[in-house]
Amino acid sequence: MNRFVTRLWVLAMVLGSVAAWGEEESVVQVRTRPLQRQAMSFTVAGYGTVTSTPGNTQSIALPRAGMVDRVRVAPGQRVVRGEPLFEFVTDPVSVVGHTQAQTTWDFARNEYARLQRQYEQQLVTVSQLEAARKALHDAESALQAQNRLGAGSERVTVSAPFDGVILTQGVAQGERIPAGTTVLQLARRAQPQVQLTLPVEEAGQVREGTPVTMTPLFGQAQSWHGTVVALHGMINAQTQGLDVWVRLDPGIDPVLGTKVRATLEVQTRTLWVVPRSAVLRDEAGEAYLFQVQGDHAQRVTVTAFENGAMTGVEGAVNPALPVVVEGNYELSDGMAVRGPGR
Repeated sequence: MNRFVTRLWVLAMVLGSVAAWGEEESVVQVRTRPLQRQAMSFTVAGYGTVTSTPGNTQSIALPRAGMVDRVRVAPGQRVVRGEPLFEFVTDPVSVVGHTQAQTTWDFARNEYARLQRQYEQQLVTVSQLEAARKALHDAESALQAQNRLGAGSERVTVSAPFDGVILTQGVAQGERIPAGTTVLQLARRAQPQVQLTLPVEEAGQVREGTPVTMTPLFGQAQSWHGTVVALHGMINAQTQGLDVWVRLDPGIDPVLGTKVRATLEVQTRTLWVVPRSAVLRDEAGEAYLFQVQGDHAQRVTVTAFENGAMTGVEGAVNPALPVVVEGNYELSDGMAVRGPGR
């Protein structure tokens, strides 16, 4: 009988030890952090180029054929009003046309003067005089047209019509060109803007007036600030993104064509802020975190807003309870936990 009692006592001790060992295994060691509430700024990133303001670009061309004899400027060069841009030699055919128009006008003027004197002497009729007047008018119109084309000038120096920056050069020095060919494109020295391309899925958060911070991709490290002034309503066929235009703040005068990376501050919200590691997602994609109360984990469903290393959350969180930031992958709702050193 004593042996039977002894065996029962030993079995109870063993079962108690196993139960205690199992209970000890169910406790998860975690690290927690207090909840903090603060304003978070959410951003959209994009890339772009410094350009001239629309309407401030002018094509420099001549209304007659000829040859670009000498180009005195280069793309990117800043020029002032009246500064020589290039020298142009008018095509000989255009010069001949102007000479013929001048000769025709001289003859018509002399003929009209002759017939007018004869008319005063009653040697010609009114119809003859009117025909001479019409011939003079037609010759004068033809000569004025040639003058507007500048065909009478065999060689001219074309100057900048305003202060600006040379954007492009479309003709090589020594090249013969037809009438109306654009030789240079000149942008006014007005406040430049930046054309940005944004991902389509994020561009919908951007509005006119959205603040923008830009950093040049190359050269000296610096930051520029500006504001969104226009949004494009179509996808850019080349970039497959949406374009927006940013007006730079006064006093900023970057070089046209500079490539930039931009950060647009699309919204600011006051949220409970936790490290990114504190927020988990289940198989359905629902975000949740764990808080600790009385050495037990409590699962709380939240809406998460990512922003760098920190995450803003909204939901039924308890501001007085700490949030699990390490060890949460091993937890389930109601599981016992302990902190470091325990």
